[in-house]
Amino acid sequence: MLIPNPIPDEFIMTHLPASIRGFSWETQYIRHSNVQYVYGAPVETENVLLQGEVDQLRDILLIIHSHFKNLYQGDDNFAMDVEFKITETTDGSRGKLAIKQTRPWID
Repeated sequence: MLIPNPIPDEFIMTHLPASIRGFSWETQYIRHSNVQYVYGAPVETENVLLQGEVDQLRDILLIIHSHFKNLYQGDDNFAMDVEFKITETTDGSRGKLAIKQTRPWID
């Protein structure tokens, strides 16, 4: 089922200091997707990404952020805007996480 105007999940992942393990992650959803099917399979959760994909994305974001913060000599407020997708497959299975575009976040 094709949605005429699909809305993607939009969220912010933040690395916060914590007293127990030294750090923690907080994910704040700005909006949730209206996509009901991903490559023919129903989306069964509130978010399109599965928890494992969110974890994988977080690990990739750490690499991207570190690289570009160093390249741009960013300060403590440096952030990145990253677009990604789940790739399409020919066999109907769920694809893999792929980074489409990254750029420094400008507020």
